This record gives sequence, structure tokens and C-alpha cells, in this order.
Amino acid sequence: MRDALEDNGSYWFNRIEDEKVQKAVEYKFKAELYETALLSCNILADLTWAWTYISAEYVLYCFDSEGNVTNAKDVCGMHPIEEAYELLKKLKIVYLHLALKEIHLII
Repeated sequence: MRDALEDNGSYWFNRIEDEKVQKAVEYKFKAELYETALLSCNILADLTWAWTYISAEYVLYCFDSEGNVTNAKDVCGMHPIEEAYELLKKLKIVYLHLALKEIHLII
């Protein structure tokens, strides 16, 4: 991301004589860097969420020998996984908006 914010991208590719073409190449390359960073962030957020949710389930719930939950009524505050996933998607939208605002892509 830091490299995408810099205007000196000459170490990534050879400069082109036509300035318009040079700018187009730089913008294309920066767009690919942003897309890669966004994809990495989404993967990391999804994996972290899944591990956290499963860890919380493991700690909170008791299971019988067949894998069935035996204390579901005793556990309060744990959303079903579908509802928790919807909450995560809303949080990711807020995070993305803040991240884009931080790099001045939106006002």
C-alpha cells in the first residue's frame, strides 16, 4: 500500500516516453495494488472472524459424544452463525468506508 501511495514508481517498470501512457500504466498498477490489498484484508478479516467464532463456540458450548450441543439454553449472548456473519458484513462495509476515506478516495 505504501508503494501505491508514492508517485515514484519507476522501480516497478521502465518509464514510457508518452506521459499520458505513463500515467495510465501507473494508475493501472496502483489499482492492482489496491485490489490486492483489499482482497488480502477481506481474507484476513473472514478467517479471523471464523476462528474467533469457532473458538467462542468451543469454549461456551458443551458437546455430547455425538457432537450435539448439550447446554444451548445456558449460553446467552451468542448469536447464531448466520446472524453473526450478517453483522460482520455490515462491519466490513463500515471498515472499508473508513479505509477509503483514509487514503482520500472518497470524501
